[in-house]
Amino acid sequence: MSQGKTKTVRKNVTLSAATVQYLEELARAGTHGSDVVAVIRTLVEQGVRQAIRDGDLQRHGNPAQSDRVKQRRSR
Repeated sequence: MSQGKTKTVRKNVTLSAATVQYLEELARAGTHGSDVVAVIRTLVEQGVRQAIRDGDLQRHGNPAQSDRVKQRRSR
């Protein structure tokens, strides 16, 4: 694997017809990608990053982040 490239894993998901239709609309608009797969990739990556920032997900190996998640859940 060349330097700077991260390993990727392919997974299959099942989505409702309404969700696929909405993703197709976003792809046609081009705001999050030019095809459904690109839109899904963009939304998943943005959502995971936001959840980490908000403390809803913790990054493994980061004790400070883990404490923040515990504090937030105890509110």
